[in-house]
Amino acid sequence: MLANSTGLPHDQVEAMLEAMSTEFGSQPEFRVPGDENILRKRPFIRSGDSFLVPLPWAPPHCVHDWLGVYFDEEPNAKLRGAYLKGRSEAAERLVQSALAGIFGESAVHPNVHYDGTGGHGEIDCLVGGGTPVVVEVKSQSVTASGRRGSRARLKRVVKELLERSFDQTARASDYVNEGGRRFA
Repeated sequence: MLANSTGLPHDQVEAMLEAMSTEFGSQPEFRVPGDENILRKRPFIRSGDSFLVPLPWAPPHCVHDWLGVYFDEEPNAKLRGAYLKGRSEAAERLVQSALAGIFGESAVHPNVHYDGTGGHGEIDCLVGGGTPVVVEVKSQSVTASGRRGSRARLKRVVKELLERSFDQTARASDYVNEGGRRFA
């Protein structure tokens, strides 16, 4: 049925469902939130010829984890770079679209560049008019160990993502607060 409704070859749909599914009772050791949850990587539950998807948002989210594993097992720098660039651009477009829905298209300016006292900078999304809003977008996700609460992983995520994002936003905000209005 899925192959017919999507127009995809039946064997490809079967392979995808096999890769994305688990069965009831397949993870008896799962007891507490810190345990690995197989539904994060296999969000379909097979029951005979049918599938249950208890978390409808999970299949597209799983793609990121699968691609991470794939790139670890089959290194391909060009493909990995294209994927990460596309993921980043998609995250920025999603934020831009959401902000445009709130503030209006004309007030939202994506990917603006400036040259301030701290050097060249880039703002992922600048909302103008009234009080400017500087938005920095990060598209990375927290790994399985981070989701389980690994302190080392969470510290690294905070340093790599949050501190870097804060520094970029602070530089851009300083530029705007100091009267900077030249953007490219």
